Amino acid sequence: MLSRVAKPWVRRLLADCCISSGMLAAGDVIQQSYTLTQRQSTDQSTASYDSARTVKMAAAGASVGIYCHFLYRCLDRVLPGRDVRTLTKKVLLDNLSAPLQFAIFFGVLSRVEGRSFREYFQELRHKGLHLYLASSCIYAPAQFINFRFLRPQFRVLYVSVLNLCFDTYTSYVAHTTTYQHNGHGPLETPDTPARNDLIDG
Repeated sequence: MLSRVAKPWVRRLLADCCISSGMLAAGDVIQQSYTLTQRQSTDQSTASYDSARTVKMAAAGASVGIYCHFLYRCLDRVLPGRDVRTLTKKVLLDNLSAPLQFAIFFGVLSRVEGRSFREYFQELRHKGLHLYLASSCIYAPAQFINFRFLRPQFRVLYVSVLNLCFDTYTSYVAHTTTYQHNGHGPLETPDTPARNDLIDG
């Protein structure tokens, strides 16, 4: 029914949003499952899986999917072509735009978890840079393949499949202890089992 009434770009937007949301949710499920299994095998912990946390990660993933959808449309429109020079410009711009993507991700996550702007800013400062450096090593070469060989409608799908591994790591980083601006003591964050038992990213 949706395919009949929605315009093609709307269907693509919804598809990209769902793919990104689903991959981040899957990454969180994997990360939680691994953490709980590890804890139960070492100290017989009774901690249980937090489905609410996965829903919140999915919401953040949906926002990132919307951002990536319009980012790739813009890059394809402004920089058409698949020659090496154009690809280099695309990959560079994509990499430079990553901080905004992480700002959106942590912003939505902080909102749905009920954290303050100060907590959001501190988390973005401490963890956003960490994720940006890690993503630069992974996505810069991967995006050459994306922009060189794939059709526009498959860009977010390709990145989202790649994200499944990185999103597991993103979930790990997003749910580790955040430190206060003075460096003394952690900022508590709600609804994240075993969050403060993980190594700070």
